[in-house]
Parts: sequence; structure tokens; C-alpha cells
Amino acid sequence: MGERSVGEIVDQLGVKTRLTKQDHVTDVLVVLRIQNAEDGMTRVGVSYSPGTDSVVRRGLVELAKDFEEVTAMHMIDLEDEEDGA
Repeated sequence: MGERSVGEIVDQLGVKTRLTKQDHVTDVLVVLRIQNAEDGMTRVGVSYSPGTDSVVRRGLVELAKDFEEVTAMHMIDLEDEEDGA
């Protein structure tokens, strides 16, 4: 088993997000469903950017769950939510 860049995998799968020119991504958490080509068994993998501590990782997971439940895969602008928009 060797290491691969997650960026390469994300690009191959066509994963995209919306960012403005002013946005700066500070942390990334990637959850992967991995299938073994030989036996078909699947497992879950988690990768994150260097320096992303356990509190931020946990927060990203919880926020992702909330987004999935509320938006059915659509992005929410947290500032709009706070303003009641």
C-alpha cells in the first residue's frame, strides 16, 4: 500500500466546490470510500491537511453531516444563515 495525492483522486472523480477569489481554504478533510479491486471489500479512509487538529476535523465532520441533512448536497452560506436570509 502506497500513498497517493488526494488531489489527484478528487480531480479524477470530478469533485468541485464554489469559491470566490477572496476565499482561502485553510483546512481540508476528505472521507473516502475505498474498494479493493481484488476482493471487492470496501473500507473508509480519512485524510486531512497537515496542521488540521482534531477539534477542526470533528467540526468539519459535524458540519458536513448538517449540510447533507439540511441542503441535500447544496452549499449554505453561513453568514446568510446567521442573518436570517
